[in-house]
Amino acid sequence: MFYKDCRGFIYAVATLGIYETGTTDLVATESATATETSVDLTGLEADTSYDVIVTSDCGEVTMDSDAFTFTTEAIVCDAVTDVEVTDVTAETATVSWTASATAVDGYTVDVYEADANVSNDTPVFTETVTADVTTVEVTGLTHLTEYNVYVTSDCGEGETATSDVITFTTEDIASIGDFDFGSLEVFPNPVSTDLYLSAAKVIEEVQVYNVLGQLVMTQKFNDAEITLDVSSLSTATYLLKVKVDGVVGTVRFVKK
Repeated sequence: MFYKDCRGFIYAVATLGIYETGTTDLVATESATATETSVDLTGLEADTSYDVIVTSDCGEVTMDSDAFTFTTEAIVCDAVTDVEVTDVTAETATVSWTASATAVDGYTVDVYEADANVSNDTPVFTETVTADVTTVEVTGLTHLTEYNVYVTSDCGEGETATSDVITFTTEDIASIGDFDFGSLEVFPNPVSTDLYLSAAKVIEEVQVYNVLGQLVMTQKFNDAEITLDVSSLSTATYLLKVKVDGVVGTVRFVKK
């Protein structure tokens, strides 16, 4: 509201001074003619209290209004939901999520090794996308390595929100050869004690890795049908690296 009582003077021009509440720091000024009674204020910060003083300039006389105090609204920033990691290979993966309605400036996908400190370490992969994108192809990963994924919403004005962490492990690199791993049978899965493997050709070696990529078991064989005792393993998901006729492939199994 403008203060326009210039004590008898007719032509008045109003100037608005905007200050952060409780300070004399001038944030912005706006001008209006004598016939205007409102001004749009822009460039303010969210969730901040301001004082407005309207000065009527009548040429020879100026008059200041009382300070009017208001607070801008806070920016709501929501994290994305339903983050998934699919199509995992030895070196790549696909990250997807459900969009946040408040992420007007898009998203940043960061991938760290599982033991990294996200406060200090550099991600092994990072990509920023616009608000209409909800899928990112992650590249440059290392085989048999566990990673953590974070998707951060950018809601503007420096406001961000980060999703819950999602963890995945890359696959192993399969060697080149003639054996078709589609003929390899691994059962039961989940397994409690004995894991049975059956192949069309001789199984030469079996290695078991945990989700951290650590080798926890290795055995050599010379048979197309073998039994692997996994009773000593803790309840978890494991990667089974199988060498058949010179070809190496991986199978995931669950120890219950």
